Amino acid sequence: VVETIVPDPEAEKLLARFTKTEIFPYTLDSKKIEQLTKGKELSGEEVKLLSKKLQEKGPSYDAMYTLESFYKIDSIKSHKQYDDYVASLDIGQMKESRCFVLSKISLTDLDYVLFWMNDYSTYEACPYGWGKVVFATSYHKGNIGETIVFAEHSGGADAPVSGETKVKGTLNPDGTIALNKLDENDQGEGEVEINEGNFEIALSKGFFTYTKEENKKPRKRKSKNQLN
Repeated sequence: VVETIVPDPEAEKLLARFTKTEIFPYTLDSKKIEQLTKGKELSGEEVKLLSKKLQEKGPSYDAMYTLESFYKIDSIKSHKQYDDYVASLDIGQMKESRCFVLSKISLTDLDYVLFWMNDYSTYEACPYGWGKVVFATSYHKGNIGETIVFAEHSGGADAPVSGETKVKGTLNPDGTIALNKLDENDQGEGEVEINEGNFEIALSKGFFTYTKEENKKPRKRKSKNQLN
């Protein structure tokens, strides 16, 4: 049986926006995220196409929440109401959320991984939240496949409580992906609780399949202000 897949013209148009090409093995961590050069800005409709098959498990389990905030702000901007929206913001509410093209990597002549970023921040007050989330979207035979969170650097604070999340991703030439997720939570009591997980994923024909999930036993360290 010959696999018949009809290319999606919108997906092909979107692929053309990803002009920068990465080489294997491609690794992205919280430090490199802060140094990334953002490409062209993505519209709400383009992000909906890229994320239409977003996996909500592992490091991706709450990614849809941040994208919903992006869609809301993108819609407000399209109706020329952003200035009024910002003027009416209360503490803790999302102020800015934008998505950008980053790069792509070729697995075969028909298979790519597209990397793009959601960069967001809330109103500057306590509580405050921010994040840079890099998504990996599979592209198979002219169609957008599944999407996962590939790397992340995000955090938030509501004094004295604060937290930070770091996700490191590595994509290998055979389509396997290794992810490491680190959550650090400081309750303002002198100790930071650290939760760490490792994940292995196989990419094939537009689908990401988790082959290993390992959650380490929570550990603690002294908070930075206790080390001084």
